[in-house]
Amino acid sequence: MRPCSRRKPALLRPRAAPCASVRQPAPSWRLLARGAVLLMLTLGIYRFWLTTDVRRYLWSNTELAGESFEYAGTARELLLGFLIAIAILVPLYTLFFLLALAAGPTGEALSSPIAFLVLTLLGQYAVYRARRYRLTRTIYRGVRFHQTGSAWRYAVCALWWWTLTVLTFGLAYPFAQARLERFKMRNTFFGDLPGRFEGSGCWLLLRGFVLWFIAIVAVRGRARADVSRHRLGRAPGRSWR
Repeated sequence: MRPCSRRKPALLRPRAAPCASVRQPAPSWRLLARGAVLLMLTLGIYRFWLTTDVRRYLWSNTELAGESFEYAGTARELLLGFLIAIAILVPLYTLFFLLALAAGPTGEALSSPIAFLVLTLLGQYAVYRARRYRLTRTIYRGVRFHQTGSAWRYAVCALWWWTLTVLTFGLAYPFAQARLERFKMRNTFFGDLPGRFEGSGCWLLLRGFVLWFIAIVAVRGRARADVSRHRLGRAPGRSWR
């Protein structure tokens, strides 16, 4: 007798479930009003507790397939992260300031772009780490989200794409957003289920090309008008009052 052949069950594609917000306007206004008062009384220190309360409110009032999310972060963690950032940024600012004073005019000319690049790189690193923190504190149906990947690699990629965006007068912005979002989603997991990003930079460019073209024409026209006005103002025999 031949052994019975076992067929592998067909993989079913998960159905897309709607994500809806069920929050009520009155509780949110009370939360924000109380937070604003406490921010003034504590000189801004309460912002970490207010951020935590707002996230818990938004997470718990957002439903996916009939189940709400849960935010497990704490204000102490946000405060600790802020203190770590201050401990890193203050010495950096001091170092750039002292280098600019020691090197004279040349040091001032070089320290500004170097400081801008370093702070931009650290800012993108902080963006990726902050997203990792929010994901690891987000729970859905008892399962946590998490994020892998190198934050430094993301920061370098973001710096490269923002530089390219500036050099192309914003034309590379859709491709930058698509590439960075794909990097983040590929490293996003819900339990052991990986995320996926299906957007395209070309599609984003087509949707926003008309707006980009109008903005470029407007900026160019304003620049030409300013140049013409400046030349007329410097012409002999003319005075502007």
